[in-house]
Amino acid sequence: MRILTCALAVLGVVLTCWDYNFSSVIASITYDRFTLTVKLNSYIPTWQEFAIASGLISFWLLGFSLAARFLPFSNQHAGDKHTPA
Repeated sequence: MRILTCALAVLGVVLTCWDYNFSSVIASITYDRFTLTVKLNSYIPTWQEFAIASGLISFWLLGFSLAARFLPFSNQHAGDKHTPA
């Protein structure tokens, strides 16, 4: 379930970026009131954009893994007789 949640969060970020790119960079509309034309452009992110995106994702994964390792999460049931270490 956690993997699905993380995948949906990443998908939401990707779709948000795609929406921004498509609405402003890839498809531009001419504002001539007599003829409506949609011009499709091409867009390839630069290496700086890839570096920032991968850095942000890596930072988030590092924080998630540190939280999973050091914060006191417990998956014990109420009937377990396990004593914490």
